[in-house]
Amino acid sequence: VEYDGGDGNEGGMKPTNMYDSLWTNAAKEAMEFFDYTYLEHFGASMPMFLPRKLALDYILKRCTRNNPSFFDVVQFNTSVENVTFDAVSSTFAVRVFDSKSGCTSVTVFDYVIWAGGNNGRRNIPPDVDQALKSGGFAGKIMHSSQVDTNFDRDVRHKNVIIVGDQHSAEDLALYAIKLGAQRVDIVSRGGRGVATDMGSWPDNKVTVVEGYLPTGVACGGRGVILSKVESSNPAFTENIDDQIALHSVDTVIYCTGYDCNFSMLDESLRPQSSRAQGAHVDKGWKMSENALSRDLGHVPLGSVSPEFAFLDQNFYRGRLRSNPSIFFMLESVHEEHLLALDVTAWLFLAQITGDLPLPADCEINQFNRETLIEAMDSPLLRRQVDPAYRAKWENTIRV
Repeated sequence: VEYDGGDGNEGGMKPTNMYDSLWTNAAKEAMEFFDYTYLEHFGASMPMFLPRKLALDYILKRCTRNNPSFFDVVQFNTSVENVTFDAVSSTFAVRVFDSKSGCTSVTVFDYVIWAGGNNGRRNIPPDVDQALKSGGFAGKIMHSSQVDTNFDRDVRHKNVIIVGDQHSAEDLALYAIKLGAQRVDIVSRGGRGVATDMGSWPDNKVTVVEGYLPTGVACGGRGVILSKVESSNPAFTENIDDQIALHSVDTVIYCTGYDCNFSMLDESLRPQSSRAQGAHVDKGWKMSENALSRDLGHVPLGSVSPEFAFLDQNFYRGRLRSNPSIFFMLESVHEEHLLALDVTAWLFLAQITGDLPLPADCEINQFNRETLIEAMDSPLLRRQVDPAYRAKWENTIRV
C-alpha cells in the first residue's frame, strides 16, 4: 500500500514533500545499482548530480525492465489512515482510503513495513514562526516543500531569507539567484550545515549569517530582526543586546527539514521517543587511531545521543523489538542512500522469511553495542552523536 507522505492527521491525499526542480544531493556514482548501470539506462554519460525525475525513472526502470507488470499488484493513490495490531491472531489491520474511488477498506496483514520516508511532516520552528506571524511580517512565509512552479514570483527581484543551512538551503539559494533574486540571506543557528561551507556564491548575492535566528519583525512588517543565539542550547534563546535587522524582506523560506510521520500507526506500534536509550559504551573506551587523531588527540566519550535509528536499542536491524512483526525503514547515514535502502530491503526480507531469525535479547544488546562502537570509530558519525567530540572538532579544526 502506498502512503502519500502527507500529514495523516489531516486526512485526504497530500502532495509529496519535495519541491520542483529538485536535484539529488548525492553524486550519482554513489547510488548506482550493481545490476543496472546508468549506461544501460541512459545510453550515455550523465552529469554527476541527477534531477529528481531522471533519478526516479532510473529506479523504476530497474524494477520493470525484466518484469513489466512488477507494479500491477501495488495499490497507488491511497492513504493509510490507521494500522492496529491484534495480539491474539498476531496480525495487523490496515485501514486504507482510496482517493480514486473514495472508498475505505480494511485489510489484514502478517507483517508491516513502515517506509514513509523521513519527510512525512514539515518541521517548522514554532518560536521563529510565531515571532514572524505575531510581529506582522508582511511578506510570504513558506517551507521548502512548498516550493513549486510558481517559485519564480516568490523570489524574482526580491530579498529572501532562508532559515536553515543544509542541502535544501544551499539548493534553493542557488535556485533563487538563478531566477533573479536580488539578495538571499541564509540564517544558520549552528553554522554546521553544508551552506556554511560554500566558499563563494554567484554574483555575491548570498550572505550566510551564522549564530542567529529570526526573533521579530521591524519596518512595518518588511524587516526581520535576527538575534544571537547559543547553538549549544537546545532551547530557543534571544539576546536583545546582539541583533541584526534585515530590511525590505519579501520572502522567508524554512529549510528546516522534516519529521517522520507515524500518525497512521497505533500508539503501541510507534517507535518511542527514547533515542536516549541507545546502546552503551564502556567509560574506558578509546577511539581507534584515524586521520584526525593527531589534531584532536584522545577525546573522552561524552553523553552520546543515538541520533540515528541504527543506534536505537528499540530496534534490531530495523525490526521493532516490542513487536517483531513490524519493520521501520528509517534514515540512512550513508551517502549511498539507494544502495543502503536496497540492503535494508533484503535484510527485511531475510527476517520475514526466517533466513535471519530474531536473536535472543542478550544477543541483540551485544549486536547493538558492537554497532555503536563501530560507529564511534568513525569521526564523521561520532561528530554527529557525541557533543564532546563535536566541540573539540569545531574548536580545533574549524577556522
